[in-house]
Amino acid sequence: MARLRSLRAIVRLTTGPRGDRLADLLHHAEQDAAALVPALAALNHLAALDRRAVLTSFARLHRSA
Repeated sequence: MARLRSLRAIVRLTTGPRGDRLADLLHHAEQDAAALVPALAALNHLAALDRRAVLTSFARLHRSA
């Protein structure tokens, strides 16, 4: 749940309104794991630069020390 919340925050910060649908799906996925499938689809439909920024930030945040 914490990783979903951090990913949602990263999406909000890096994409702004372009990532609203993904952020909403990530929020729903906190309560319903079935929302992960459409969230992944929404992530894959982000523009390449937005997707790269989101994934890079998430990876840096959660890499092992």
